[in-house]
Amino acid sequence: MPKVKYHFNTSTLKYERVVVSWKRRLSRFLGWFATAVVFGVLTMLIAYNFFDSPKEKRLKRQLEEVTYQFELLKQRAEQVEVVLADIQERDNTIYRVIFEAEPIPSSIREAGYGGIDHYKSLRDVHNSEIVVDMTKRIDKLSKQLYIQSKSYDEVWDLVKNKANMLSSIPAIQPVANKDMKRVA
Repeated sequence: MPKVKYHFNTSTLKYERVVVSWKRRLSRFLGWFATAVVFGVLTMLIAYNFFDSPKEKRLKRQLEEVTYQFELLKQRAEQVEVVLADIQERDNTIYRVIFEAEPIPSSIREAGYGGIDHYKSLRDVHNSEIVVDMTKRIDKLSKQLYIQSKSYDEVWDLVKNKANMLSSIPAIQPVANKDMKRVA
């Protein structure tokens, strides 16, 4: 049941019933509705810009975890590079010197590559610079390890040949000491 409103008329000194036209009712409703919409939109903008949803929080946490894992992987790759450099240095300065072989030039050891962009498909990924950098490092390390493996195969062949050569060199005097007074 609608509430009836009255207004005091000062000229007639009577209470008169207030009648609101449909245009006035419509304008009040539209004003109220517009205010509610503006307030709702402002609330949503503030909520979406300053507060993360649970899904966004989870995704940010996963991104931080993946970035941390990439940093750990990068550190491990650096450690492997240091170990590989040490192995290469020992190969050139010790093993190849002992077996009288030429050291492998650094231009070959670096295992360069060129040509087409092998990492084009990775460039579309979020944080692609991290992924591409790590993939390049791993590719370079695998090529250097292959070259080092081939170098060790060559050194192993040199060891076998050196062993055959050393086995053919006499280890004792060919004649007894009592016969050493004469010239043969």
